[in-house]
Amino acid sequence: MFLKTAFFAVLVVGTVGCGKAGFNLNMSSQGGVGSLACESQLKTTFSRTYFPILSTSCNNCHSAGHGSSDLNVAFSAFKQKGVALIDYKAQNPHGDNGLNLTSEISAIKADWNRGHESYLACQASGGGDGSTLLLNAKSVPNIQETATNQNAWKTVEWDLETDVATELRGRFFATLKIQARLALNGGVVVGLEFRNPSMKLKSSSPKNIEVSGMDVYLDGEQMTNATTYSGIYRIVNSATEDVPLAQGSSNALVWKQGAVAGTQVSLQIQSIQLTDLTGDDGGGGDDPPNTTPVTYAQLVGTDATVNVFQRRCLACHSAANPSGGLNLAEYDSARAAANDIVSRVNSTSNPMPPAPPGTLMPQTDRDVVSRWINSGTPQQ
Repeated sequence: MFLKTAFFAVLVVGTVGCGKAGFNLNMSSQGGVGSLACESQLKTTFSRTYFPILSTSCNNCHSAGHGSSDLNVAFSAFKQKGVALIDYKAQNPHGDNGLNLTSEISAIKADWNRGHESYLACQASGGGDGSTLLLNAKSVPNIQETATNQNAWKTVEWDLETDVATELRGRFFATLKIQARLALNGGVVVGLEFRNPSMKLKSSSPKNIEVSGMDVYLDGEQMTNATTYSGIYRIVNSATEDVPLAQGSSNALVWKQGAVAGTQVSLQIQSIQLTDLTGDDGGGGDDPPNTTPVTYAQLVGTDATVNVFQRRCLACHSAANPSGGLNLAEYDSARAAANDIVSRVNSTSNPMPPAPPGTLMPQTDRDVVSRWINSGTPQQ
């Protein structure tokens, strides 16, 4: 989360090859996700399955992406690519090395699948910060045209106020868009491909909307290998223009046998909630500031009202190779960086978790961090 320097993902689609246009990604962690506890669990699975393979076999060409020897960098890039695309590239020799990693991928696949199923169960059990929102299924208009013109991306749009289950209508006043096309392999349709998810508030929205993570469904089936957008974290604060949810991200490639032009598409936001960057809860009046002491144990604990580090930081700032060298899973490391932490979470020009300039995590969470600092950074 508290990186000294920010990098952005750049994907160039074209001829595949080491150092050429193609399967190249240079990035570091994008930061917050809706359920950091669940995300951390998935990263642990990645560390013992795909990471050893990618960091050794792909490091020569992709050392700044999914082949990085830095676990956090590799995991972030891995999520951007998606499991389906990683598997395909690993099992179809490409670039300059000509490696076929079919046997290596097969050896770790059962372990990965179990870990990913646990991750999905964690999300379903409420591991995220807010509500899960599944959008109604829709067909992509005129998508058959993309079979002959791959540049003719089509847009599908949902109204979050109405294009949801009856019991969830009227909660979120915004629209969500994503571009789609048929995915081809050797001229044959093998699935769908998505890019540029974005959201815009309606003028009637009472607050900003915080969005974390997004899954793709085809014909009612969750595409569990399409992990490209699982790391999304954005606070949508504009009613006049679309806010990119996955700025700089690669396309989401969804492999599904039997995909056709009429395939029904739906998206599920892993965690969505109303938020107010000013800290105003809409109740009116001037409440006295909360000065209750906060401990480090609470910041990394299970109480969702104060566990800011657990929810927003530990997915990147923990384990053997924490982002920016800052391990917030260790008290001494967190205490030593306390002043830098409170500065970055309140920085409108370079905020943490990483977000567009001026976009900060909710004031209530920032206040919790400040209360820990003001309490003397106690451990217990």
